[in-house]
Amino acid sequence: MRRWEFVEGGSDKFWEAAVDGAAVTVRYGRSGTNGREQVKAFPTVDEAQAHFAKAVAEKERKGYREIGAGAGTDPGAAADPVPVAQPGVSAPTAEAAGPEDEDVFVMPDAWRRALIPRRGGIPRKPSAPGKEPVTSYRDGLRQMGDWLEQTLTSERSDSELVAAARAHQSGSRDPLGAAVLAAVYTYPVKNKISLAVDAWVEEFGLPFAARATVELFTTAVETDWIHQRSVHPRVRRGANQRHGRYRPAADRVRSLLADCDEETHRAAVEALAGCRNSLTRLVVAAYLVPSETAWVEECVASGSRLAAVEWSMLLCSLSSAEPLEKLPPLPSLSYDGWSTEIIATVAEGLGGDAAPVMLHDLTTSYHHKDGKKRILDALAELPSDEGFRGLLAQQDGIKSTRAALMAGLRRFPRRALRLLADAAAASTDPATQQLARQLLTGHVAIHRATALELLPELTPEQAALVEPLTDLGERVPEVGPDSLPELFTSPPWTRPRSAGKPRVLTGLSAPREPQMRWLPGEREAWAATSESWYTSWSDDDWQRVAATIRARIGQPEDARLRGGQHAELALFAYGDEELARPLLAQWRAGERIWHSGDSLRRVAARFGTDAVEPMLAAAAGNPATHAPLLLPYLDGRVAATMADWL
Repeated sequence: MRRWEFVEGGSDKFWEAAVDGAAVTVRYGRSGTNGREQVKAFPTVDEAQAHFAKAVAEKERKGYREIGAGAGTDPGAAADPVPVAQPGVSAPTAEAAGPEDEDVFVMPDAWRRALIPRRGGIPRKPSAPGKEPVTSYRDGLRQMGDWLEQTLTSERSDSELVAAARAHQSGSRDPLGAAVLAAVYTYPVKNKISLAVDAWVEEFGLPFAARATVELFTTAVETDWIHQRSVHPRVRRGANQRHGRYRPAADRVRSLLADCDEETHRAAVEALAGCRNSLTRLVVAAYLVPSETAWVEECVASGSRLAAVEWSMLLCSLSSAEPLEKLPPLPSLSYDGWSTEIIATVAEGLGGDAAPVMLHDLTTSYHHKDGKKRILDALAELPSDEGFRGLLAQQDGIKSTRAALMAGLRRFPRRALRLLADAAAASTDPATQQLARQLLTGHVAIHRATALELLPELTPEQAALVEPLTDLGERVPEVGPDSLPELFTSPPWTRPRSAGKPRVLTGLSAPREPQMRWLPGEREAWAATSESWYTSWSDDDWQRVAATIRARIGQPEDARLRGGQHAELALFAYGDEELARPLLAQWRAGERIWHSGDSLRRVAARFGTDAVEPMLAAAAGNPATHAPLLLPYLDGRVAATMADWL
C-alpha cells in the first residue's frame, strides 16, 4: 500500500491506500498505531482507479505528503498490481487468504438489497416510477381541495412560502414553491412523497427535484387539534419535527442521482451548491450527493446540534469515520432509528468503523426488542474489535444477544479468539470475564489450529489461558454408529409420526350469556387500580367524549381507531358510569393504546359482562399483553379465543 503522512501542529496522522481489482483499500489513523482499515467495492476496475485518484488528490490538497517508493507516481496507478480472478477460476478460500480477511467488511446479501445507494458505491438500480406521475400528482393536489387553499390563505402561514407556492402553481419553476405544495400534499399519511419527487423529475428534471427536496426539509405544515380533528392548517419555515415524513423523498432522489449520467449529476451538484446556507440544507445536500466529501465533513462539526433524522442522514453520507473524531459526544438516532436500510447504508460507508457508532446508540438510547436485535446482528457482521467487545459486554440474558455474540464468533474466529483471551485474562467485569472463559474453551476446541498460530501474538497472561486448551490429551476413541443406542442414531424426530387423536372433554356446556368468575379479592384489586396518566389528557368533559364515541360507531374500522382513544378509555375507566355503559359494547381501540392494561382491568371490574366485547377485541389484538383480561369471563367465545392460542 502507498502511504501518506500529515504532521502539522499537534497532528501526526497517516493514510494508506491501494487498489485491488475493483476495490479500494484504505487504512488510516494516528502515526504509531495500526489504524483502521476500510474496503470499498466498485462496479468496475476503472471506477476503483478513479476513486483512488480522487481520494489521493483530496488528501494531498489537505497537506498529506506521500512517503516511500510510491512518492511522485501517478495516483491513479496501483503501487503493487494484484491479479484479478478470471471467470471460472475459484477465488482463494478464507483459510488460504490469511488473517487479513477478518479486517475486511463484506456486505451481507440482505443488506445489499436494503441499502440506500450512493454514487460510486454498491450498485443498486432505483425502482421505476409509477405510471404518469405528473398527472397522478396533479390529480392528488386537486383532490385536496379546501385543505390546500386553507393552508395557503391562512394568516398564520409564512408569506414567503405562500408566494412561492402560488408562483409554482402559476407555472414558475420554483423549487421552494414545489416543496411547499408537496409538504401540504403529504400531510395526510396516505399520500406518498415519492410521487411528488417522480413528478418533479419527469416535468422539471432531476437537478430541480434535488433542489426542491432540500427546500422540503425546511418546510413544515402545522395544524390545531380540536375534538380529535386537525383544523387550521398553515405552512411555516423552520425545522420540522416530522422530518421522517420527508426522508423517502431524499432517499428517492439520492437513488436516482447514484444512477444518473455524469452530466445530470454535475448539474445537480451545481444546483445544490447554491442553496447550502443553513445546517439543515447542508445535511440534506450532503446526503443527496455523498460523493462531495467536503460537504459531509462540513456538517460533522455541527453534528451535536442535529435532530435524529438529520444525524441519520449525515451518518449515511460518510465514507470515512475520520471526521467523527472531531465529534466526541456522538448524537443518537433514538428509538427505532437503526433500520436495516440505515445499518446497510452506514456500513457501506464506514465498514467496521460503524460499530462504535452503533454501540453508542445501543447503550444510550431505548430500543424495542426487534430494534435491539438488528443492531446486535449488525455488530456481528462488522470487522471491529470494539464491536465484538460490545457484544461480549452486552450479555443480558436475552436470546438475541447471545445469538449475535455466537454469530460474531463464527464470522471472525481469529478476532474472537484474541479478544476472548484478552477478556478472560484482564476484564474488570467478573461476569464478562467468566463468560469469556466459558466461550474460549469451546472456541479453542473448534479452532485449535488458529489458537496455536496466534499463541505467539498473545500476552503471557492470555497464552497461559489458551495454551492448555489446545492440549488434546488422551481422547476417547471414536466408535461407529453400530455401537450407539438407537435413540442417538435414529432419534424420534427423524421417523414418520402418526397423528394422535385430539383429547376431547365431554359434558361441558357454555352459558348462554357471559358470566363473571372472580377469584377472592380479584375484582376489588382490579377496581382499585390507581388513575392512569391518561386522565391528564382529558378535560373531564365526558359528554363531549361520549358524543365522539357515538359519532365513531358505525364508521369503518380504520376510522374508529384514529386518535382520541386515551380520553375515551379514561371515560370508561374513571368517568360517568351511566353515560359510559351504553357505549361500551361497541367501543374498540383499547389494544391500540400503550400501557392500557391497568385501565382496562379497571373497566372490567366496573362493568363486568358489559365489557366482554372490548376485552375480547383487546385480547385478540394484543394477546401477549391483554390475554389476562379474559380470565374472569366465563363465555364460549372467550374459551374459543383462548383455545386458538394453544
